[in-house]
Amino acid sequence: MLTENKRRFAYQVVTTADVDKAAEFIGIDRATADEWLNDPDVQAAIAHDTAAAVAVAGESRETIIARMVNWANADIGDYFEQRPVAPPDPDGNAEPDAGGWFRLKSPGQLTADQRKRIKKIKWTQHGPEIELHDPMRANRDLAEAYAIFENKQEDKRPEDWATQLRELAGEMEKVTSGATD
Repeated sequence: MLTENKRRFAYQVVTTADVDKAAEFIGIDRATADEWLNDPDVQAAIAHDTAAAVAVAGESRETIIARMVNWANADIGDYFEQRPVAPPDPDGNAEPDAGGWFRLKSPGQLTADQRKRIKKIKWTQHGPEIELHDPMRANRDLAEAYAIFENKQEDKRPEDWATQLRELAGEMEKVTSGATD
């Protein structure tokens, strides 16, 4: 079973390329790290993270920023449609409802960008559960990528801030141009 610590360990093994550093980061000894390295679930997680790292390494800065911008615009409301009447009762009668009812859109009704915002779909006893990529994290990552909140910028004049924001808006416009949504 892949526990949260084992998952984090696998990620650290890939990102640091050093088992000792990964073990230290997680707070385990080398013997436990060696044991975990033989766990098939950990091996699968390492293989997955390695493949993902290789794929991302081949992407351009613009592609990565476009993905973060897309995730930053995630809205769960985009995945539902409203019906004007309540679903029929068991006798087949439909009662008008001022608010209507909601149902999940079919995948064919979603744009390519909306599908890319989905992190995970899981079927539960109550139907599908959708998890989107975290828009707040994407916004933080974008802010970090553009060094918007770094302390070293406290010395900037208002004109410098305005210039940086104009450049950021222009770059984001280039990245998102042609996006449907």
